[in-house]
Amino acid sequence: MNSVFAIAMAAAGLECAVHDIGVTVAETEPDPVKAIIGQIAENPPAVEDLADFVGNLRVAKYDAMVPEPLLRRLWAKANAESAAHLQAQAMTLLES
Repeated sequence: MNSVFAIAMAAAGLECAVHDIGVTVAETEPDPVKAIIGQIAENPPAVEDLADFVGNLRVAKYDAMVPEPLLRRLWAKANAESAAHLQAQAMTLLES
């Protein structure tokens, strides 16, 4: 779930790193981060849109043979459940 949230943050223009326990945003003041989390809470991005921001899709042995658009659709399908929780995750962060 953290990786999908980090991609949503990156799609909004933040440089992020994913960790097991959360997401680190580099060299950014808290207010812009809170504003972007607020945008995600109000209008979470579609998982298909987030797939455009995934950098390393070619991880399995034969991924080099698969067209990139198909890899992006497969990523979106595999991460749809996590993306469905983006709004709730963002709202929880805003409340804390």
